[in-house]
Amino acid sequence: MDKKRLIIFALLGLLLGGLAVYGVVMFTSGKRTSPFEGRVAEKTAQDKKDVFLYFGSAADSCLVAEKRTVYGSADPTTLSKNIIKALIDGPVGKNLVRTLPESASCRAFYLTDRGMAYVDFTADIRDRHPGGSEAELLAIYSIVNSLILNVDEIKKVKILIEGSEADTLAGHIDLRFPFDANMRMVR
Repeated sequence: MDKKRLIIFALLGLLLGGLAVYGVVMFTSGKRTSPFEGRVAEKTAQDKKDVFLYFGSAADSCLVAEKRTVYGSADPTTLSKNIIKALIDGPVGKNLVRTLPESASCRAFYLTDRGMAYVDFTADIRDRHPGGSEAELLAIYSIVNSLILNVDEIKKVKILIEGSEADTLAGHIDLRFPFDANMRMVR
């Protein structure tokens, strides 16, 4: 074998060996990421969209829109998860109140080809809910309106708790069926 081929094979071996070591380190660390993933993440971090999130009014029993900027507008699933996270984080404006418990979180989000969104929450959405039919309506339509009115691909929203259907959120409103947006709740 001539020197050029030997050098090429040696460099190729080093490159493959380095990639193998990188893969083992990432797999055993639990990160399981690609060396190219950072570039994709940087691009989506620049992908912002202005949305209207619906929070409770401090003055009466209605929802009020609050304009926010969220990331992930190129992907409806990412955008939806970020909208839900922003709802859980609560309002920033005065005279608005949170509609979802601060300790709640979105376990999973699924969107079908027909526009049905399934939002799966942790049990805290139910267990830490303040109760009452008005608060329950505000919580449900805060989620539903914020998703349907900001994500074009979503037509209906089905709320799940801990991966299962729930009869109600706090004992009043039937969660067994999907919801459409309800603008009668908004002032």
